[in-house]
Amino acid sequence: MTNPALGEFAPIVRDLVGIPAPELLSGDAAQPVPGSYLLLLEIAEPQTITIRKRDSRLPAGLFVYAGSAHGAGGLKARLTRHFRKEKKQHWHIDRITTKVRAMRALCYQGISECELRARLHASGRFSAPITGFGSSDCTSCPTHFLEFSGG
Repeated sequence: MTNPALGEFAPIVRDLVGIPAPELLSGDAAQPVPGSYLLLLEIAEPQTITIRKRDSRLPAGLFVYAGSAHGAGGLKARLTRHFRKEKKQHWHIDRITTKVRAMRALCYQGISECELRARLHASGRFSAPITGFGSSDCTSCPTHFLEFSGG
């Protein structure tokens, strides 16, 4: 099965999560409130990502990163940073957002990034390509980064 285009991917992800969420094409469109988010990422060509001195190979395809923004500026500040191509690489996801072909975001309130990731993984349509990616401060999730496998 071929993967859908990124614009067709957002409704699939929203349905699997089971909660309506606005789809954003830039961080500027987000509200400055705390919450969780899903970054929908399209990687056009295989990439090698280095995390903790270990290289991981990512194939071309569709991916989802679950994150949260509870600090100053909330979702607006965090997503505006994620959508910038030029930035200091601070978080694991920065190594990918600077290289994607396209990116969108879904914003949520009242649900944690861990629950969002769990709902997607439980659907059977996602796998974890890099253990520990984006979840180094999480004690319950093996990763906050998922690869869409279709199905």
